[in-house]
Amino acid sequence: MPAIYPVWSMGTPHIDSFATIRRIRPVSNVSVIEVEWAIYRGCLPIKGFFELVNPLRNPRTWRHSLRAEVYCAWYGVKPPTCFPNIELKQNQYSIIHNWTGDVIDNLSS
Repeated sequence: MPAIYPVWSMGTPHIDSFATIRRIRPVSNVSVIEVEWAIYRGCLPIKGFFELVNPLRNPRTWRHSLRAEVYCAWYGVKPPTCFPNIELKQNQYSIIHNWTGDVIDNLSS
């Protein structure tokens, strides 16, 4: 079960070129995406594991880039419309099912 995040607030930054991994959380038997290079809202490139929101739908092309929707907070909150859609580089990711370990849970600076 993914973490529960507060809703977006007026003070939450929309972009941050210095944002990076600030929190991880343990998961058990979930589908994850392992990324070698991913960005979200202009953050620094990320390498690690994210829990997928819908493993059957990800990744997909959206707004002219390859993206995957993941359970992760941005500055401790859930973005207003959906969970983060991280931008991926072609061939720089892999999907793993029934994975147990730590996943990225928050991006901020």
